[in-house]
Amino acid sequence: MLPYGLRVPSATPAADKKSRVARVALVAIFTTMDTSIPTPVCLDQRPEVVGLFTAIKDALPELCRLLAECGGFWGYEDGLYRYYHQSSKVYALQELTQRIANSLQQLAPMRPLHPLFLAIVQKGTGKTFEPAHNAHWADAAGPIVEAFLHAKYFLEMVVKYAQSVEEPTVQAMPSGWAAVMHLYGLR
Repeated sequence: MLPYGLRVPSATPAADKKSRVARVALVAIFTTMDTSIPTPVCLDQRPEVVGLFTAIKDALPELCRLLAECGGFWGYEDGLYRYYHQSSKVYALQELTQRIANSLQQLAPMRPLHPLFLAIVQKGTGKTFEPAHNAHWADAAGPIVEAFLHAKYFLEMVVKYAQSVEEPTVQAMPSGWAAVMHLYGLR
């Protein structure tokens, strides 16, 4: 398929040599042509965004260590297994979730995190296992897993974009960075 939806008609058996050469030339021109339209890069220079991005870059080594711990065996892998195994050990995810939430908050201590995120974290932390939870496991332990996964997601996005972007932009904002901007009330 050629750019802009153009098509070169197929040569017919009756087509002469000149039309075949012209067709090959058109295909060569259009398939090697750069049709992308350059978009100007608009940096997000709002002081609160620049401050957040700087704080993320400064904290990147510690955030990477925390992310590695989350993705390690005793975080993500074992934590979710424990949920499906209906083991009280899933409750250990709460400590990791709270550490992630605290680390995210410390990046912009004067900005409250998104209320939906805070509600999820609140519902999924501060719980103590009781044997009665086994009777309604999904309701008791599900919020712990949900809070961990949301916290891990935001930690992953913060690390990903701090590692892959030199400066935050406002145009063509990737979904992950847009989610981080929502977390801090900046979008």
